Amino acid sequence: MKYILMPKLKHLLQSIEVFTNFITFLRLIFGFYTDSCAVLRTRSGLSIRVRNNRWDARIMAETYLDRCYPGMFAPLPVNPLVVDIGGYIGDFTLYAAHELGARVVVYEPTPENYALLKENIALNALEDRVTCHNAGVGSSDGRLTLNVTRGDGALHVSGFLYADASERITVPAVSMSTVFADNDLTHIDLLKIDCEGGEYDIIGAMTGSHFERIDRIVFEYHPIAGFREKMETVRIRLTAAGYRITEDRSNALLAATKV
Repeated sequence: MKYILMPKLKHLLQSIEVFTNFITFLRLIFGFYTDSCAVLRTRSGLSIRVRNNRWDARIMAETYLDRCYPGMFAPLPVNPLVVDIGGYIGDFTLYAAHELGARVVVYEPTPENYALLKENIALNALEDRVTCHNAGVGSSDGRLTLNVTRGDGALHVSGFLYADASERITVPAVSMSTVFADNDLTHIDLLKIDCEGGEYDIIGAMTGSHFERIDRIVFEYHPIAGFREKMETVRIRLTAAGYRITEDRSNALLAATKV
């Protein structure tokens, strides 16, 4: 998501409200932190390990300060079922499990991110609420080849972006049908997708049966080749399936809620 570095008073005050060690967060976001990693602690009781690369701190700001994803979907029922595709280091998974009381099924294909995701779940003793899969989600079961870029300690991975990347990895991939089957799911209260361009294939391959069992979908969209046409196709499919569409263009988010 688009993130603007913040001499903004609003963001400074938000960090004070959210993190008990907000000074550590500010040092991370501005590049003044010196250790390789840090544990950010929320006033609600979460502890989240992040790497010192600014990007992890930006993701934390989006989830916990700006609350970009939570602001996009309708109120959830008590103890909802959330599927998090593209779990990264667990920022939204932890929010959903801890703040929303959700049972969470999370997929993260990148080994480095997955290791930190698992560490953060254990750090907060949420193993009983979160089921983790070290795999990607795509249009079908099989394998995905992902482009990997590294810089300033940050890791960016996509099967659709960074075509000139010198590093590539191949990871297991599953379809939404397998997501339902492998986790014994009959219903999903919220499906969150952030997979760097893979969102169009995932939604494009979903069937009426999938849509019938998913109440809310929120995803970040990315400007891959042909994305305007892909976005229009996604909008048409979601509307036809009975969803109301809302969009946050400043953060490149689209939400679909059953009406």
